[in-house]
Amino acid sequence: MDLMFIDVDCAEDLGSYSNAVLRIAKEIVLSKLYPKAPTITIGKNVTLIFDGGCITGDFKLVGNKTTIQAPIAQIFDGATVEGDWICDRAYPQWFDGEAGKQPWITDIKDSDGQLTDPHDCSPAINKAIKMKKIGEVFLPMGHYYVARRIEMTHGIRLIGEGCGRKTNNETYGNRDDWGYATRIVPYVNSAGADGFPDGAILELNIKRTLVQKPSTLNVAAESSTNEDDTWSMRFPDPTSTIQNVVFSNDYNRTINGVDARLTLSSKVCCLVAGGFLFENVYWNNFRRAIKVTHDYADIKTIRHCVFSSDLDYLTSNLPASLEDKQYMIDLGYSGDALVFENCAVHTVPKKEGVSDGALRLNSCKGGSISCNILNRDVLLHGVTNVVFMGNHMEVGAQLRIVNSDLAVNNNHFERGRRPSVVFDISDETHGDNVETPWNGHFSVINMTDNTFIEWFKKAAEDNVFGRPGIKEVNNYDLALCSQGEAPYEIHLARNYRYVYLTDAASPDVSNHPTGIIVGKYVTPTGTIVPVDEFNKYSHILSAESTIRSNLGIAKSKAYSSILQLSAYVFSNYRVINLDSTTATTSNEWKFSYYGEVILDPVRDIRGPKFNFSYGEYDKQYGNIIALHRENGDKPCILRITRVLKSGTKHYVDVPVCGGRLLYDNHYCVNGYKWLDKPAALDADPHPTTAVEFKDRNVVCAKGSLPSSNEGWVKGDIIINNGETSTAAMWYFNGTKWIAR
Repeated sequence: MDLMFIDVDCAEDLGSYSNAVLRIAKEIVLSKLYPKAPTITIGKNVTLIFDGGCITGDFKLVGNKTTIQAPIAQIFDGATVEGDWICDRAYPQWFDGEAGKQPWITDIKDSDGQLTDPHDCSPAINKAIKMKKIGEVFLPMGHYYVARRIEMTHGIRLIGEGCGRKTNNETYGNRDDWGYATRIVPYVNSAGADGFPDGAILELNIKRTLVQKPSTLNVAAESSTNEDDTWSMRFPDPTSTIQNVVFSNDYNRTINGVDARLTLSSKVCCLVAGGFLFENVYWNNFRRAIKVTHDYADIKTIRHCVFSSDLDYLTSNLPASLEDKQYMIDLGYSGDALVFENCAVHTVPKKEGVSDGALRLNSCKGGSISCNILNRDVLLHGVTNVVFMGNHMEVGAQLRIVNSDLAVNNNHFERGRRPSVVFDISDETHGDNVETPWNGHFSVINMTDNTFIEWFKKAAEDNVFGRPGIKEVNNYDLALCSQGEAPYEIHLARNYRYVYLTDAASPDVSNHPTGIIVGKYVTPTGTIVPVDEFNKYSHILSAESTIRSNLGIAKSKAYSSILQLSAYVFSNYRVINLDSTTATTSNEWKFSYYGEVILDPVRDIRGPKFNFSYGEYDKQYGNIIALHRENGDKPCILRITRVLKSGTKHYVDVPVCGGRLLYDNHYCVNGYKWLDKPAALDADPHPTTAVEFKDRNVVCAKGSLPSSNEGWVKGDIIINNGETSTAAMWYFNGTKWIAR
């Protein structure tokens, strides 16, 4: 079919041809006045080629699967564009020549040199989205100031040119003002008008009706019916996408006495219903960067994204609207196939546990949270078949798990002022309801190969980083909820504590593991007490164990002989010195050390004392304790006693799990604190030659009965390997030993 090539002279020509290529090389307007705005429908099989021209005027232009070939320049001015159009992508610049071309806010001034409001690009972005319907809307690099909501429909891919940094700044290095990025910047106009009354900067697949009020858009609910759906397209294909864009709450002007960033931070940046893909997106200074509605939907993917906020540091007294805790990524009620990977929440909280969190996930039925850097708290509530793997939980960020069935594997936890991981049950099940929990109130957790990092820092860092000093670090790596008998089953394997040595930005890392410590909340948010059933056997249970309801913890380990260790201690500049006592005037050892291998501190099964040998001492530094195993390599508790010249003794029990080096900063050894040593702990050990742990009992070889029954339980057995009795063995019945 031959096509006609026609130069358009007036707007009416646009509807006068079919099977034609229409060239627009000038401003195209209506040829006459109309009593009301006319509608011009383009004919079939028409291509519009814009060659420097623009369609201008007050009329409706309806596409008829019309092909457009146009540059990134304004081609529509005043005309309402509807219908179906064929183009590889649509641009906001087609509807607004100023879109994306403004300078940064500090340079937006009127003719008198005074700061003035930016140009609002949201109408142009929304027109491009409406025109494209399905497919790509492209935003070239630039600042896109928006004073009203961006309404993104299902199937749109909002693509920017990137989040790159190009300017070489002498002060900060290779860092710029995002001038080479596609940057969407919400703002409050100088009159203080709220252009986002419903609380969202961008909405994706959100249903809006003429009768719907903002208060009916229940984004906090956890279940839904068809009548209260908030999505425009129900169960959409997960093709909606945002890529290569910066959402920047950096409109740092004071409007009506309030920093505009604080006003805008109370908004949700991206409110989403249905599946989606967010990739290579940067959110800056949003307390709620992403929030999903309560509509159940599968395949939500967030990857290679960055979330940052400095709002905690704008003021010490935040407005009341900012005091409640929010989560930067609130995925709420999710379906299957969730992916959150290779992302970073960089900015650390001003106050652990009070500042906003990083990620909240509720009622997810399957997915992966993997390989992220998370400097704020994570809450996983009611999730099943989810893997939390390979994440860096830094600066004391806490993982809280509530009523979930998931795997927590190969994560890095920097220990902070609170336990690194908390296992909890829903608030409504605290108290009387624990005995008859709801259907979903049970947790099965598989937790393996996680590292808990003890950073030797002399004092807390400033607000930029926020890591606590070593004396502020919490004693516990894991904590159970206040209902210690709560319905959960926690499988642990190879979860160990490690040490970052020097107090520096890039510290030396020790790969010598020690055991973890478990606590239990006395009240849901109160004091934590030790779980001795675990901690006394951390050297065994950190390698493999299961914590069940009623704190039942089975043990299984056999020792054919008591371990024999020797130790060599020497000062090293990589270890800080936190000694609070007066330092000696010369580099002479102020302590003497000795050790004892303990396999069961409850039953007092241990080996003989052995003295440490000494290397060079330097009062400026802490000490490294190098262990040498004379026989075997199985784990044990090493009780180290240090003795001052005055005779005062301190001790520390370190669960050694195969490592060869320990680190004493004079306040703690690998995070285990020095304590005053009572005389009773120095009693001579009962001679024991072999031990086997079987569930909650032991079978051991000894030459005599213990002097005390404390710690022994019904079912324990002692095999007689001595000559003072004719009994082959003794069985403990709970009150006394019975010879057999």
